[in-house]
Amino acid sequence: MKKNKKFGYFDSIQFLVPYIKPHIKHFFRYCVGWFFETILSLMTPILFGIMINAIVYYGDTDTFFKVGVVFIVVSIFSCILFFLIYAQHQYLMGRYMLDVRMRILESMYGATAEYLSSLRAGDVVNLVQQYVEECVHFLTRNIVRVSNNILMTILYISYVFILSPEMGFFMLAAVPLSVFSSVRFGKKIREYQDIRRVKNDDFTSWAFEMFSGIRDL
Repeated sequence: MKKNKKFGYFDSIQFLVPYIKPHIKHFFRYCVGWFFETILSLMTPILFGIMINAIVYYGDTDTFFKVGVVFIVVSIFSCILFFLIYAQHQYLMGRYMLDVRMRILESMYGATAEYLSSLRAGDVVNLVQQYVEECVHFLTRNIVRVSNNILMTILYISYVFILSPEMGFFMLAAVPLSVFSSVRFGKKIREYQDIRRVKNDDFTSWAFEMFSGIRDL
């Protein structure tokens, strides 16, 4: 274990991916579930727009009710799918976190006395609790959801291109600006998160040492 070693994005993926292998089926179900949830999220406003056009502009109640039934079915299926996705998420939160925690404890057993004595109680608690939880969030948010958001952006722009090429080009031109803003603000947010993490470690260490001193008294 190396203290204060910072991982980049791909370093983090390389470190975390091996722990997915024992739970690859559940992770695959989670990914597939979010893929279909993305498709349903795309369909919902399209169906709603067809319903509005049918009843407002054309007075076609037959199409309105038929599409309305499809809209209701899609919405119900989306709710069920959302429940199943988070069932897989909770499984990964439990089992995946357990595997990572066991690996951390094994590393601590093999660490030198000098390294262990340099650790503060707050560092160890946050490492085993909060940071392990962030490992799962990194995989589910940074990899799965970002991939689905990219897919949704491509599908939305393609749909708008079909309706209006001019608006499609406008949306396509806005994508680089959006990415640049996200990266720029993301770096700033990570800086503040690092500051918060250090302060949180300091507070947790202080609290443990204070309560330990009170108990000794």
